[in-house]
Amino acid sequence: VPLFPISINCCLVAKIRFRKIEEGIKEIKFTIIDSDGRPVHPLPPAQQINIYIPASSSSASAAIVVGIPNLQIPKPGEYEIGLTVNGRQEMTVPLFVRQPPPQPGQEPLPG
Repeated sequence: VPLFPISINCCLVAKIRFRKIEEGIKEIKFTIIDSDGRPVHPLPPAQQINIYIPASSSSASAAIVVGIPNLQIPKPGEYEIGLTVNGRQEMTVPLFVRQPPPQPGQEPLPG
């Protein structure tokens, strides 16, 4: 990202596998926090899904796509994307936001 703060449109995508005993309505929620634990805005909306697993199967997967318009990234650094199911955090992944290195003969970008 060349300049900060920046506003981007993006989507978060996940594929989650559920076991037979986990059938039913699930609330799926993503979070994005900075390295100090502060949430990045706007917060991605929660999604409701109904998990049904046929009798002949022991598990099934669900694909989740959440659009986030105008996500505000205040500064370069390390962020964390989390995924919760019914309020229980199931996983996190790092998100590294960096500025490109200056090209030879260019002044460094403010940041």
